Amino acid sequence: MLVTFKSRASSDVAYFKEIATDLLALLGKDPTASQGIFTVEQLDSAILTLKEAMNVDKSAPAVTQKNDDEEKEEVKDVRLYQRAFPLLTLFERSRTAKQPVIWGM
Repeated sequence: MLVTFKSRASSDVAYFKEIATDLLALLGKDPTASQGIFTVEQLDSAILTLKEAMNVDKSAPAVTQKNDDEEKEEVKDVRLYQRAFPLLTLFERSRTAKQPVIWGM
């Protein structure tokens, strides 16, 4: 199932439910709700929280796995800072345009 974040300020951003619920919980929203809103007034706080979490994740060591065929290590998972970037962009554009962001399944 997908959760889609929408705003009149930018294109929609969609995530698989597992990822969206993690992001919503991080941002202080009820991850079990089927829909919700980030008001214009809430966007500053959401942006700050998301940037802080992204910076912490970016500075943490990546999980790597050695490939037996080669002596090369590969990063196997997409990190939080990579997943959250489209949502951060949507929030920033929405704040600039003074538009709320709604989300729903």
